[in-house]
Amino acid sequence: MDDFIASIRQWINIAIYVLGAQGETITHEYTIRAMEPKPTNQDRAIALWNARGRSCVAFDCSGLIVWALMRIGVLDYDMKAYMIKNMCASTSKASLQLGDFAFRNYSSGMAHHVGIVTRFVNGVPWITEAKGRDDGVIERSVDADPGYWDTYGKNPWIKEIESDMIYITYGDGRETSTSSSPAVKAIQEGLAKLGYATDADGRYGPATKSVVAVYKADNNLLGDGSVVDSNMVTTILAQLTELETGVSQEDYDSLSVKFVNVSVANGELMNKNDTLLSSLTAKRSYITKIAEAYETLARASDEVL
Repeated sequence: MDDFIASIRQWINIAIYVLGAQGETITHEYTIRAMEPKPTNQDRAIALWNARGRSCVAFDCSGLIVWALMRIGVLDYDMKAYMIKNMCASTSKASLQLGDFAFRNYSSGMAHHVGIVTRFVNGVPWITEAKGRDDGVIERSVDADPGYWDTYGKNPWIKEIESDMIYITYGDGRETSTSSSPAVKAIQEGLAKLGYATDADGRYGPATKSVVAVYKADNNLLGDGSVVDSNMVTTILAQLTELETGVSQEDYDSLSVKFVNVSVANGELMNKNDTLLSSLTAKRSYITKIAEAYETLARASDEVL
């Protein structure tokens, strides 16, 4: 839960609001104008974009929630505020817990805005929301604007959020996390083939974390069992390749280079063949024209004679 909440709170007073945005980095105002249909809203969003450095991550209200849920692998499709509300069991302001939702509704009861409880201050819930074009992502007390929030809902994904997760970091700094997933199962199966036995259940629980820690230590990889990084995945793949094929990663890389070189050479030869073919085609066309001219001349000579 801490990581989920932190992933949302990191955007407070940093991210801007753009209709339909789900974590895109906006580097040009044309993007905002393309996403926001109303010129007045375009100008408001661009004003905050300028104020926050002209290279900003953007969300709309539901986009912030959906982005955070997708990041931990518990949601794989888009949802609007009213769809999130429809997934929730109703609760009261007094019963709000970390991760629960707050909604603003039309008179019909359909939600048009959503925020999420991201901390408590002296027992009072504070809610983070992508508030609007003038404010971007903010966090404030549920009581900061009396009557602002209409209804509240229990987070239906709370069990998945609180389950054991695997955090995978990439070389460019991106990070993703997931609970039970094919990716986790694949890593568990790979470790088992290499002699690091663990249940391949797709969940990154204490047993798998312990095995990952041992594997990292044995292979001089940095970190403990809490994170599976790109270096570890690369090492597993290299060792599995050698185990399954008898070809080491070094040999594989060497063969790959040779293959690329041969491919380049073949490509150059094909280019030369194409050039020669074009030349021959052009010459054939020229010879055909000469033959036609000769036949024309011959017919003319016969007529004269």
